[in-house]
Amino acid sequence: MLGIIVLGFFMLGGTIGMLMGRLLARHIPALLLQKIFSVFVFLIALLPLTTRLS
Repeated sequence: MLGIIVLGFFMLGGTIGMLMGRLLARHIPALLLQKIFSVFVFLIALLPLTTRLS
């Protein structure tokens, strides 16, 4: 169940990253923006795990 939620977050983050990358491609390199988004999404996905462990 949690794996599906995490996978959904990653897919959502990737989609948002791609869309934002296309919008801001002139200002910020798309790859850099996508990396930032994937790190951000990864941290969001880790939040439920850390709260469950503590």
